[in-house]
Amino acid sequence: MPLTLVIGFMIAIPAVSAQAPATAPATAPATQVQPPEPGKVALVGQLPAALKVKRAKTGHLLVSPKINGQAAGWFIFDTGAGMSCVDKTVAERLALPHARDASALGEGGTQQTRLLKIKSLELGPVLVEDSTVVELNLKPIALAMGEQIDGVIGYECFLPGVFEVDLTAGTITVHDHATYKLPDGHAWETLSFKGRRPRLPGKIENNEQGLFLFDLGANTSLTIYAPTVERFKLLEGRETSAAMSGGVGGIHAARKGTVGSLTLAGERIDDVPAVFAQSKQGTSGTEQEIFGSVGVGLLKRFVIVLNYRDQTVALLPRK
Repeated sequence: MPLTLVIGFMIAIPAVSAQAPATAPATAPATQVQPPEPGKVALVGQLPAALKVKRAKTGHLLVSPKINGQAAGWFIFDTGAGMSCVDKTVAERLALPHARDASALGEGGTQQTRLLKIKSLELGPVLVEDSTVVELNLKPIALAMGEQIDGVIGYECFLPGVFEVDLTAGTITVHDHATYKLPDGHAWETLSFKGRRPRLPGKIENNEQGLFLFDLGANTSLTIYAPTVERFKLLEGRETSAAMSGGVGGIHAARKGTVGSLTLAGERIDDVPAVFAQSKQGTSGTEQEIFGSVGVGLLKRFVIVLNYRDQTVALLPRK
């Protein structure tokens, strides 16, 4: 049975400067198999613990894990990734053994790849043992970001702790579930998961409510997937300009503009910059259940508290 992994990195760049890489076939296999679970996830050492973080020009936060005890480089901290990934050059340098072939389904399409075995992945106090990572060619994404990108931190690394993320300050602090409490006056919002990726309820302007991917791997404020753009006729009468967007699987033409409002987890935000996907490839072109994704452009307004174990998130407005 073919293994299809959802790896949802998304980046938007101006149309005039975009160079789209060759894309793989757009249609994913009909059956998607859950990727293997790691043998162990845990927190070690003293908590809370601040991670070593570099803030990219695109607004992404980059972290520096160790794989099999060796420094692996700079990885995107990405809630939109269904599992962690490494660039081919990192896989070769660390001599990571092959586990099985797979297809990676991303915002731009599908990309044939493989799973690699790892003994351990350490990210500050986070320890993942006896696991697998996806091998990808991340050079096109690194070129678009203007940063060296050696990998992506995904789903399994978020399981053991509570992560407090401040995109504006460029900080990530890991807390213990047993002792962490939200500040007074704030409450948890429920996350739902599909393909190991978190989603929050919301709505665009006065349209019906749907689900939006909560994606710290997207540099946009709001990306609206092509089926939703068509369903709600969002380009009719709206001033937009040409753009390019995508990620794993390729980069494609899109439109960019503004929506009057986005209501996310009960909070209304007015005049939100938006990318309107147009390609029929990848998750942004084929996803019917999810209306779109919210990324770092919007989420930098908040201090984000992620609790994957309890499937909750809190958005604390920045002062």
